[in-house]
Amino acid sequence: MSEHKPAPTVIDDNDRNIFDSSTDLELLNKSMDEVARQIGGMELDDPTRSDLLIEELCGLGQLRASLESERNKLINQRMGQLAHEVGTLKPDDPRRAQLVGQILRLNDLLSTK
Repeated sequence: MSEHKPAPTVIDDNDRNIFDSSTDLELLNKSMDEVARQIGGMELDDPTRSDLLIEELCGLGQLRASLESERNKLINQRMGQLAHEVGTLKPDDPRRAQLVGQILRLNDLLSTK
């Protein structure tokens, strides 16, 4: 009777794109910086310094927080899946070290913003 072994879990390019959305966040931060510079370069009584720019900046900030939160949820979920898989392996299984390494790399993504 053949023993069923799950395929080793790796972080593929799709996972990496989901979890490492730093490029998206960088673009969002750049947009926020541009709007903030626009606002900062205006006189306080300038009518073009409308609430629209300030609302745009606030909206972009909320979007950034939402994206970071969703990204962190996905990373935590994946780390949980990997931890569960580690728990199913025997202590001397070499895949344990590989999975723990993946968990640590994902944890680093949580630590960096």
